[in-house]
Amino acid sequence: MGGLEVYQRAKEVYGCTGMPAPDVQVNIVPFASRKKAAMTAYTTEQNSLRKFWPYYHWYPAAIYFRIFDRDFFRVIDLESR
Repeated sequence: MGGLEVYQRAKEVYGCTGMPAPDVQVNIVPFASRKKAAMTAYTTEQNSLRKFWPYYHWYPAAIYFRIFDRDFFRVIDLESR
């Protein structure tokens, strides 16, 4: 993610070295067509999306998301802060 000015600035502001490590993974195969529809809906963000999900626009959702079949998240407990 080098060269992304906003990302680099955010790391400085928040005093971190990068994104937090995920602690949850979700199988997204049942939602493949919905995820692809959402990804293609953001026409102004296609260049950014292609950096994180390469070639997703070339393959049908059923094929692409059987290969890249999980999304990863970090759960943050706001009540304990």
